[in-house]
Amino acid sequence: LQHAADSLIQVGISGSVDVLVRPGVYTSPDSSERVVYISGPITGSSTLNRLRFAPDVASGADRSNVILRRHGGTLEDGFVVAIASDHTTIESFTIQVTDSTIGAFQIPSAVWMTENLDSEVRSLLVDGFDLRVSIGIRFTQCTDDMSIVGNEVYRAEWGIEFNCRFADRLRVSDNFVTGTGSHANFQQVARDYGIRIAAISAADARVENNVVDLTDSRTYIALSIDSGPRPGFKRLTVSGNRILNWTTGNVPFGAAQAGIWVVGTSVDTRITNNLVSVTAGHQGTTRPYGIYIYQYYDNVLIAHNTVYSGGTGSAAFSIAQNPVNPNRLRFVNNIAVTETAFDEALRVEGSTQGLEADYNSYHTTSGI
Repeated sequence: LQHAADSLIQVGISGSVDVLVRPGVYTSPDSSERVVYISGPITGSSTLNRLRFAPDVASGADRSNVILRRHGGTLEDGFVVAIASDHTTIESFTIQVTDSTIGAFQIPSAVWMTENLDSEVRSLLVDGFDLRVSIGIRFTQCTDDMSIVGNEVYRAEWGIEFNCRFADRLRVSDNFVTGTGSHANFQQVARDYGIRIAAISAADARVENNVVDLTDSRTYIALSIDSGPRPGFKRLTVSGNRILNWTTGNVPFGAAQAGIWVVGTSVDTRITNNLVSVTAGHQGTTRPYGIYIYQYYDNVLIAHNTVYSGGTGSAAFSIAQNPVNPNRLRFVNNIAVTETAFDEALRVEGSTQGLEADYNSYHTTSGI
């Protein structure tokens, strides 16, 4: 595979190119280097002239029998696959690490996309090898039109991270993440994520139909979307995501957590049809929120979400409005189920100006 990548880097492309891979296990010659490494732009690539690495379906290849595997070598980002070219797709491979002497969290990421535009990671299966991999799929220094679709990540400290300055038309959808988290000792503070999305500016981003299954996981935030103190996300859609099986004890000590955490939105944000089940917590800690919204600005809709919060000592829904520019937020047709006197169905921090809350169903012993 690397020979094909090297040829493309050397000669460029004049049309769309598919690198189709037959069934087999693929390594570097000594299994101590990346299996696929594209170190920079491909001459001639464009929106119309795309590069794609994928199984050769005609020869019977699919994700189950095309395996990209690395044993050892330098512990680097993109330990198995690293791509720094625009208009590039990698899809439908199994990604494996096999050196059992590598310590926990020592591999920065298994798949790394960096300095990309209009590129995609689709339908990969990434095995974090019992938390030896810190991040299963990682995006850094990317810009617009990026997609992370249909991937599965198992047993990595973090499942997926997208951490780029700009992210217009970002799509993160239909991914499955499980087995995340780091500390066997809950007395340690950790910052582990199922899926983390961070951008300074992002218009028309869509985060949809992802599943974070926290069975046997120890996680800080299951799904985080954060632009920091700025209202960076415009026309953001967060819909159809499911946070499942966050059970008692499966959170780090001393950390505030949430099933879905959204910070810094403005202009036409839609948070709809998500499901969060939280029965987690650690005695003496700030315990998880179901859905937490902070620093929102204008025209936000939170609708048709369901949160079950059982015995966590925190709110099913928590909304904290920007005090400088409070504006329209509609909180409608949601279901909140809380089980103890310490669990609020809905918590509103700061101004309630512009807040509409109607047609919601609350089951709780503590009220709002």
